Amino acid sequence: MGGSTFPDLFTPRIPDAVFHPVSKKIVSLLLPHCKELRLLKPSPGKVDHGDIDIIVAAPKFKTGQELSKILQGLPSSRVINPVINHVAFPASQCSEIPGVKAWISTLTQKDDCFIQVDVHVCKLEQIEWITFETAYGDFWIIMRQMLKRLGLRFDNVGLWLQLQEIEKTMRVREPKMTSYLYLSNSPPAVLEFLGLAEAEFEQGWDTVDEMFQYISTTRIFSLTPFAPGELQNADKNNLKRRSVYQKWVHEFLPSLLEKKPDIKVCTLTQSTIEREAVEAFGVRERRDTMVMNRRQLLAAQDFQVRVLPSLPAMTKAQSKAFHGCLNQILFPSLSETPSRGLQFWMNDGSLDEARLSQYISQNWGALTRKVDDKIERNR
Repeated sequence: MGGSTFPDLFTPRIPDAVFHPVSKKIVSLLLPHCKELRLLKPSPGKVDHGDIDIIVAAPKFKTGQELSKILQGLPSSRVINPVINHVAFPASQCSEIPGVKAWISTLTQKDDCFIQVDVHVCKLEQIEWITFETAYGDFWIIMRQMLKRLGLRFDNVGLWLQLQEIEKTMRVREPKMTSYLYLSNSPPAVLEFLGLAEAEFEQGWDTVDEMFQYISTTRIFSLTPFAPGELQNADKNNLKRRSVYQKWVHEFLPSLLEKKPDIKVCTLTQSTIEREAVEAFGVRERRDTMVMNRRQLLAAQDFQVRVLPSLPAMTKAQSKAFHGCLNQILFPSLSETPSRGLQFWMNDGSLDEARLSQYISQNWGALTRKVDDKIERNR
């Protein structure tokens, strides 16, 4: 199959010899209309391509319709991803390029042949990372499995670290990113941390086997995430649908073990990676702040659950308002720690319950008036 976004148009797969000159033609059309532009780096060794993927930063065009006019193509009526614009680019516009005309002549629908172009839109400060994060097809699909085992998350924003102390206290309805600390969106810094050579990554490879060999040099290399019993549903789907991933699991890894039965695999633990990442990316202060905030939040919640039932009887509305008032006392601001909040907290993030209980007892009248005022304002 070729591009799949235009089911009613003929969008055949594009031979590699045609793909590169046509991509340059499209880049020349788009360059005047954005601040920066990059071609996605395709998987090595591909003989043909389903579409042409381009990343544009800070474009002048605002809609898919405007983009289609620039490329003199047809816009897609299907919005699959809000940051990706799909355009059916007429192959006839490239007939002057050597090889393109000959390719078109071999097709069954010579006069109505289109090339699917997917234009990924991002901010200028994001383009380096997105180019990196989308490079080489299944490269990061494979790497993500090894990263995940060590509490690292790799996405279109950057590299993240899951803090174990917070992760262990997560509750069902909390946002999944609550326990993650942002590390970096610098490709060189991430490659260095993973023990991968930057120059080789930038140069790329001629075959997927060469790419696999490069992946196996990472210091987090592990066979465990690819064992049958370890595969998650997404991994199993990749195993069914993605030929490069299939080759990695079913061919490269068994062959590697046969050739190098004593190959060095990662023995790092999630705790070790957390310590190393905090130092390598200079995020100790942010890490400590996240952990301290979590400890204080849990301590405050625990106090309220245990102590509030022992206070004078309150209606449901009063109880809810009292929770709010107590939180204002303990956390007067989300952006700083004012002095009144500080007096109830120990250096390790634990709550001085005796002092807080004394404060509530001494200020009970004022607190109940505040509760009633809060209820009245919310009516």
